[in-house]
Amino acid sequence: MAAVLGSVQRMRKKWPEAIESFQNALSFQPTLLRAQLGLIEAYWMSRMPEKADAALAVALQINSKNKEVLAWRAKIHPVN
Repeated sequence: MAAVLGSVQRMRKKWPEAIESFQNALSFQPTLLRAQLGLIEAYWMSRMPEKADAALAVALQINSKNKEVLAWRAKIHPVN
């Protein structure tokens, strides 16, 4: 339920609330990739790149081949 709430808050660009909801969801289900991806975006949009990068590291451990995870890796760590 917290992941769904976080997604609604993300759509409404309520980043601090989304962060809290995604963290709550992950406290119950640490491998919930959808919540981890939402957390990455919420941190990134809140101008917290270090936290977004840490959340990305967790997402890569959950599923390193997921297209959204790889897209975030390219965004956070662009190759020149």
